Amino acid sequence: MKTIRRASILIIGILIGYGTAFWQSHDTGPTLPFGEQSPPGPAGAHRSGTGLNAAGAPARDAVVYVDFYNAQGRELKRAAGLLLGPAHTLITPISALKHAHRGSLTDSQGRQYPLKQVLGADLGQDLAAVATGVSAGPDFSPSAGDGALYLGRELAAVTPDGRVKGWVDSAALQRDDGRTYYKVRTSEALSTDNAALVDPQTGGLIGMTMTATATPLVYEAVDATAISALVDALPDDTPRSLAAFGRYYAEHTTQGRVDHLQSLARARQWNALIKEGQDLLNSRTANESQVRPLLEKAYQATVMSALNRGEMQRAADLLDQATGLLGDSASRLRLRAALAQGQGHVEQARRLLHAAMNMNPALADAISTQIRNLVQAAVVNNDQLTGQQKIRLLESEMTDNPDDALYHQLLGQLYYRRADYQQAVDQLTRAVTLDSQLQAGLGPLIDSARQKLATPGLTDAPLFGTDHNYIVDVRINGHDRPLRFMLDTGSSYTALSAATAQGLGISIPSNGPMTPLQTANGIIEAPVITLHSLNVNGAAVNNIDVTVVKSLGQYDGLLGLSFLKHFDFNINQSARMLTLKRR
Repeated sequence: MKTIRRASILIIGILIGYGTAFWQSHDTGPTLPFGEQSPPGPAGAHRSGTGLNAAGAPARDAVVYVDFYNAQGRELKRAAGLLLGPAHTLITPISALKHAHRGSLTDSQGRQYPLKQVLGADLGQDLAAVATGVSAGPDFSPSAGDGALYLGRELAAVTPDGRVKGWVDSAALQRDDGRTYYKVRTSEALSTDNAALVDPQTGGLIGMTMTATATPLVYEAVDATAISALVDALPDDTPRSLAAFGRYYAEHTTQGRVDHLQSLARARQWNALIKEGQDLLNSRTANESQVRPLLEKAYQATVMSALNRGEMQRAADLLDQATGLLGDSASRLRLRAALAQGQGHVEQARRLLHAAMNMNPALADAISTQIRNLVQAAVVNNDQLTGQQKIRLLESEMTDNPDDALYHQLLGQLYYRRADYQQAVDQLTRAVTLDSQLQAGLGPLIDSARQKLATPGLTDAPLFGTDHNYIVDVRINGHDRPLRFMLDTGSSYTALSAATAQGLGISIPSNGPMTPLQTANGIIEAPVITLHSLNVNGAAVNNIDVTVVKSLGQYDGLLGLSFLKHFDFNINQSARMLTLKRR
């Protein structure tokens, strides 16, 4: 019985071993599991869990690195391509070779072969077919039986460095330039943008990735139908060297001419770009969405250059030309506003800026700043505008921006200069309310305006004393008791005796500001204090700085030009009267 059991176990073991060997001999290759961070495939997509089988081996040898060089031998780009058919024709993106003068490929064994001639191209799909020096190797070709790309189809992406699993992540899509493409998602990042897409079961070519997208692990791809059509049509034209094909592409193909415009933009050759861009746009063969932004950029650059050089007519001509070709744009309306401002047409410039803001609200912050700079320059620096015109300009802008502190500040300063002190106080106070940081600069002006409102237009103050020493009554900080100040129209400062300051309860900081004074005994340093008000018979100056001296003899103080400069004053000796007229 034990012998029978041992024999049974031995037979079962042999069968298991044979079955394992048989399965391995038919294995489709090692499993390529998706990483844990990879997004799941489309709903319903089949996952066999297998990689390429033996039929996929040609793909590994057919995907090669390609190096392209310019006329000076400097490498321009390293790309990848597919060697297809018995002639081992290289299929690679046109975008990789369009500026090349020569190139070479490196096969899976590390051998290098020169690229010979461009045999044909599919401009719509960005594919070129290039003759190579490869004479041996597997015959790898698209297989119509494998079908093309379609949403949810599983695939393997093969590069010169290996292969990864993936699937088609979209239905057929169309670019603005008319190209049809698909999105392919892979389980890992590809080592090159250009990979062969093969069926994981048969190894047949079903497509090719052309470029990476902004989304990680997602690539744009063309299907095998486009590749087959290009190969079947070879040669579709007179074969050209790489350099000759580059010239043909740049001069005779729409996309090549667009690429040339882009190179002109990179080189900042704006005038050449405008000329060639106009021709291309007027030909109506190019995709306007590619040409218009380049022309827009060129026109803006040339207009700005003309404005910086003071060539106003040149700037105006360019703007008119751009409008005729491209229509209006917010950016060019801003340039028209700068032109109008340079020509002194402030109101026109302001209207153009508001039109630009309405056309493109995304530029609102930048344009608002430009409007504020325009208005400020017009109010502060433009002598050609009258005060009333400046006030109207500010009031128009404040209709849209009632809480702009700068506008209230400028308007208040205008009213102050026009002696409309109540309006000045209202506008300046509003400016400080909106922006407290303006207090330091505007506070004295507000006080001055209030003082002028409180001061009669014309004030007469009696003079006492002799013809050589006139005395005038002065009241300080609202005190009722008049103080005897000597009038001194030759003194630049107003002074207060230390005893008078002490009697008024005014403290003198020991570390306060000092000023040098010329006296009969030489120059002395005297402290400076700020009085809340100094009033001569109703004519008052608020927040006035005065010096404090040790003694002024029989006088409480000295009334000098630091007070008198706020008035037009006159001394009538016969009437012994000081007349003060508010400025």
